[in-house]
Amino acid sequence: MHKLNPFKPKNRRRKTALQILIPVVKILTLGALLTLGGWQLYNLNMDKWLALELTWEIDDERLNPQARLQQAVQPLLEQSYQPDLHKIKQTLEQLPWVAQAKVQRDALDKIVITINSQDIAMRWRDARCQASDTTAQCGGFISSQGVLFRPVVLVESEQPLIISDANPAQAKQAFIDYAHYQQILTPMVLRTLIKTNIDTLIVKPQTTVVLGNQQQDVRLEDFKKAYQQLIKKTKKVKTATFDMRYPKGFSVDYDF
Repeated sequence: MHKLNPFKPKNRRRKTALQILIPVVKILTLGALLTLGGWQLYNLNMDKWLALELTWEIDDERLNPQARLQQAVQPLLEQSYQPDLHKIKQTLEQLPWVAQAKVQRDALDKIVITINSQDIAMRWRDARCQASDTTAQCGGFISSQGVLFRPVVLVESEQPLIISDANPAQAKQAFIDYAHYQQILTPMVLRTLIKTNIDTLIVKPQTTVVLGNQQQDVRLEDFKKAYQQLIKKTKKVKTATFDMRYPKGFSVDYDF
């Protein structure tokens, strides 16, 4: 009679390699499917989860319609879920009617954009254009900061007129000179400053003053005195032209 050895292991059937791999493959497959499903769900809902909400604060929608502003920045919003706020600001400030844009992130999915529109201090016309040409190619405006801007569509304005070359620096100088000349002329009203190689002024009602390109202040003071003397003689003058460029005086032509 044989006694069983309690320390002798029982015979067990060994698992094959395939049997060992099957559970591992199942686990890996399940993990891959879960990962793929999660990634697809992430992509499908990312736009919904992280859709940016733009809040616009526009001081004058007549000049800066929200639809136009939105169209300008939309490509930047579509490029990334976290768009470059500085690029948005730059893009908006390149629009002719935008003087300043302030772009701030109010929350993860919310951006607040504040638009300050250009103000119209003066009308502007290209000196190369005829007075009858009122197209946007020939016209524009000068802001209260002396900045020349030329929108695609012009608006009606009764502001004084600057006529100069299409040069921002010259337009700004004309803006500065206008304020200076108007100070000298007060209470007369300067309606138009033509700034080319010489300075020519049109004073309300219909008086043209040719100042030239030197001694403008002295010549303008002389004109003011001469005009007052002319008005004392007759108040029926409709139009007049003063040429102040003579070394010892000036010439004047006028119509009743």
